[in-house]
Amino acid sequence: MRFMLIQGFTLLAITGACGAKVDTGRNADPSKWPDAQNTNDQSTATNSIRSKCFLSKAETIPQDVKDVCDRELRTNDAFKDLVPILCDAGHLLAAMDTPECGWNGNPSSQKIKFVHRYYIQKDTSQDYEDITSSIIRTPVSLKSYTDVVRLAFENYDEFKNRGYQWTSGTRENRNLSGTKWEDGVSYRFRADKESYEVGYEGIIRYIQLTPTLAIHINRATGDYERIKKFAQIVIYRELPDQSTLTMRLEHRKTQSSGLFEIAKKSALDLDFEAMEKGYSNATKK
Repeated sequence: MRFMLIQGFTLLAITGACGAKVDTGRNADPSKWPDAQNTNDQSTATNSIRSKCFLSKAETIPQDVKDVCDRELRTNDAFKDLVPILCDAGHLLAAMDTPECGWNGNPSSQKIKFVHRYYIQKDTSQDYEDITSSIIRTPVSLKSYTDVVRLAFENYDEFKNRGYQWTSGTRENRNLSGTKWEDGVSYRFRADKESYEVGYEGIIRYIQLTPTLAIHINRATGDYERIKKFAQIVIYRELPDQSTLTMRLEHRKTQSSGLFEIAKKSALDLDFEAMEKGYSNATKK
């Protein structure tokens, strides 16, 4: 059993059968987080950052974010389980001007503090499913950060040639529409993972809201190979010191018959890897 990670988004790949409906409100209380979220680090500092950065509600939701919610997210069933978190409660938005909410790339800094599960499937007879979020802070401008992610979707060969990192085993991340990120890129992703293939077709679109605030929305649309659901919202916020907070929120579901516990145990490590690769790509000289 193996998993796959893509910077900008995380995908899990395992074998199996059917799924279950998500209840986004079940696991908001940190004391009720399941085993996948438990580590030796259950410090007051960890819970404080989670409460402030992931569970706080924004006093007001910026109008341009509201517009994206109403125009792009509420109207698309793929995002229905992310809308209550971001668009209704304003979680993550409360963190977007708070530098300490993002992991700063320091290996000695506990990444567990910067990851949160809003939902995790507990029924082991079902496919593995979760709604997860993480935040990193990179010492580069918003444009510098997003230009790397843009390149991965617009021209993956050039992305590789420049030495950036994508998921291991990737053999295809093709821009099917030949379009730019702002217009929406339809893409086909495939990766070889040991003795089997994982992949899907999807669409991603980047929306620049203000000079210091941007969002991309990304979802799988079909041609599934082991991936059963993938929907993602990423918010980019440039801070006054020109560092950038990247706030990732995603809903993922994969076939996991007989391997549920392995999937649950591995999920947190995948989030850590997404953070590490995102930071590495952003700061590559």
